[in-house]
Amino acid sequence: MSTDAIDLAAMIRRADEARDAYARTGRWQDADDAVHRWEAIVAIEGAADYHDELGNALMDRHDSGGEASDLRRARTAYETAVDLDRHPALLNNLGNCLRQCHHDLREPDALDAAFEVLTEAAAEMPDADDDLLLCQDNLALTRADRFARSGDAEELRAALALHEQVVAHVGPTNPNLALFLNNLGACAQEMFSQTKDLDVLRRAEWAFACAVDETPPGSPELAMRLANLASARHDLLAAGVPGIDVDALVECAEFAVELSTGTESDWPRRVRVLADVLVERYRLSTAGSDLDRALELYARGAAAAKSAEQAAFANNCAIAHLQRFELSGVSGELDEAVAQSRRALEVAEPGTPAWSLYAGTFMTALITRYEQYGELADLAIVIETAQSALDATPFEGWARVRRLRSLGAAYGFRFDAIGDPADLAHSVEAFELAISGGLETRGEPGVDEIGARHDLSVMLRDRFRHSGDRADIDRAVDGLRDAAAHMAPDAASLPRCLGNLARALEARYRHIGDPQDLADGLSVLGRLLALTAEEAPIRVEYRGDHASLLQGRFEREGTSLDLDQAVALYRQAVSETPATAPARAGLLNSLGNCLWVRYGHLGRLDDLVRAEEAFRSALAQTAATCPDRPIYLDNLATCRIDHYRDERDPALLASALAAYHDALAELPDTAPDCPRIEANHATALWERWALSNRPEDLDAVIDTLHTVLSIAPDTNVARVRWSSNLAVALERRYRLTGAPDDLTAARELHRTACVEGADTDLAWSLQGARNWGRAAMTREQWAEAAEAHGHGRATARRLFLLQHGRQHKEDWLRQATGLAIDAVVTDLRLGRPADAVSALEEGRAQVLSEVLARDALDLDALAAAGREDLVLRYRTSVEALSHLEDRVSRSPHADHIGTS
Repeated sequence: MSTDAIDLAAMIRRADEARDAYARTGRWQDADDAVHRWEAIVAIEGAADYHDELGNALMDRHDSGGEASDLRRARTAYETAVDLDRHPALLNNLGNCLRQCHHDLREPDALDAAFEVLTEAAAEMPDADDDLLLCQDNLALTRADRFARSGDAEELRAALALHEQVVAHVGPTNPNLALFLNNLGACAQEMFSQTKDLDVLRRAEWAFACAVDETPPGSPELAMRLANLASARHDLLAAGVPGIDVDALVECAEFAVELSTGTESDWPRRVRVLADVLVERYRLSTAGSDLDRALELYARGAAAAKSAEQAAFANNCAIAHLQRFELSGVSGELDEAVAQSRRALEVAEPGTPAWSLYAGTFMTALITRYEQYGELADLAIVIETAQSALDATPFEGWARVRRLRSLGAAYGFRFDAIGDPADLAHSVEAFELAISGGLETRGEPGVDEIGARHDLSVMLRDRFRHSGDRADIDRAVDGLRDAAAHMAPDAASLPRCLGNLARALEARYRHIGDPQDLADGLSVLGRLLALTAEEAPIRVEYRGDHASLLQGRFEREGTSLDLDQAVALYRQAVSETPATAPARAGLLNSLGNCLWVRYGHLGRLDDLVRAEEAFRSALAQTAATCPDRPIYLDNLATCRIDHYRDERDPALLASALAAYHDALAELPDTAPDCPRIEANHATALWERWALSNRPEDLDAVIDTLHTVLSIAPDTNVARVRWSSNLAVALERRYRLTGAPDDLTAARELHRTACVEGADTDLAWSLQGARNWGRAAMTREQWAEAAEAHGHGRATARRLFLLQHGRQHKEDWLRQATGLAIDAVVTDLRLGRPADAVSALEEGRAQVLSEVLARDALDLDALAAAGREDLVLRYRTSVEALSHLEDRVSRSPHADHIGTS
């Protein structure tokens, strides 16, 4: 053997030792040593195998923190080896290097070239060759890369099947077992990211765990494989899979970073995984330190990441800022989320599946910002982005569903803002497609299927507001109940789902009057409040819904405390909502309505003034085409009617009539609010008749109210007041014309209002009894008047017992005072003085008896306690009867019909 040959063999042995040292340590110095030794060998002998080994050494140095030039030189070395010998093993190494050139250097021809040489290598390599599995594994990785570039779902399916085949055939002693398991896990996790199939994710987690177990301690591959395992478990935790310890997950990701030197090519990804799991722990615990550290890690990782990885960092950073905004409400967090998600789209390659995923984050950030600032330009960008993202979304599954959900939400918000029916139709269509498009039907519904059902239900609820179609609101309630039932107790989306369910229940209650819907709505709001912190922005969003339900309960049961709480909640919600937020106009309108109701209850002029101010502000913030504008106009007109009654200024009446006319002209005939606005319009017509005494005005009142009752559902809770109003109008026309049919119809309507109101609207049952009693007294039909007063007194007793405090009880007693006086007059006319005394003192005695019962005192004990004043009031109250004689000859109060 020659001296040269002996020297070359020694050089090869030392070069091999240097590569082995790198395999043990992962140190750049060992990889660099191997490169220099193989360069010297190739300079002496240019065999194909030596060029191939030089390529291997250059790849090691690149992976340990080397320069991009190492990768380019490795490609040259491998290509030289293949030119000398197209052995399948050499083709395999070249294909693997070409994959890396595609990833890190974005060389345009590299991926297709890798696929060609790896396909050739796999076809030419004998089944018994130990390198066949490695070649097939590289081919699978290349097919996954082709999916990432083109979005062709078949490429990813083929890649996963090939990885599974490799793992199925690898022996337990194969040195590449851990590598094959890790690559199977990575491909399965990518498949999960596209399909949200939890079985595939569990397979990924199993493969990563096995890869970690098969990796020796101290191996440079251990850190990467730990990070992959942490990433898969993070996805399981985020998907709501139980049994994942978030603290142990953070420790695993921490350890992966601690094992790193900071120079490895995959170090930025390890940092990103740690930041991701910290964000998840923040979501579960709201520990601000976790989120602060996550954002710091994203910044550090992004600074060290290759350009191809920058988009992932920006996207995940945007998600973290969105999380912090959801809990803090700080607008700067939202603007940063938009900026980061926009950067992700700018960096990512357009049209790829990754671009589509990042587009989802961008659209979420824009929609959230629209809800805060109301910029329609944001919605236009969402619609445009969603269309592009749909074109780039490869699977009929969760990713496509999310894009459709974003598209539907943008159309829905724009419809709310400008009222274009086409936007409403597009929104419902998008959500319907999301429900039917590629969602799995086996087993329990996934997170995105639940979300799609939620979104469709919300849009159906909103469509009901404009169509009045009972089927829409029933589907909405059922869909939202189903979505809430399938959400995990700690799901971030559960509070919003509960809030929307409460809104749907209230909308159905207003339409059909089932008290169970009202009770269920308040119960659902209670769950929402229990799940959220006091300062959480979502509480602000649904504070108004809580107020609306309390107002509904007041209107049904007359509990004054509910009304006061509703006013306070609306005021708080308005003060906490940004001036530019689209929701602010609706909250102002609701506040005005609640103040107006309290004005009607207590007669405080200040409430009426503030109600009109709120309605004016709502209209000022509303576009001329907004679907809610007719409702705001109606409410403003109603306030003007009450001001007219106080000031008798005809200009106020004229402006109210004009506002009602505009509201009805802008509202679809089928809208659920149409009967209510028509009924309020009738109130304005009544006032015009009272001013003009023109018979045609009175006829218009009656005709309008007949129409209202004919089109309103039988279960509509407002039918009580509308029936009472129509009865009053018919009574007045009877007095003028003597038409017996008017009187017969009026009596029946009076009775209906009293009886049905006892179940659906106590306040108007009381008002209806007063109206009926006074009408009967005017006609001197004393037995009929006594029937009316009996209904009224029974209702007053129920209202009294429902109040929670003495002040609220006395408020209702004041409301019933006129009824009591009318009842006394009627009883005296019927020759029943004892009943007259009872009617007069019933309310006052109730208050005093509650005082006595609360303190457990008899009258003597009360006197002994120094409260002779109460004893005197109680014992002498019957003397008030002597003061009633002057009232007997007085006329009943003027007729009045009320707005709703």
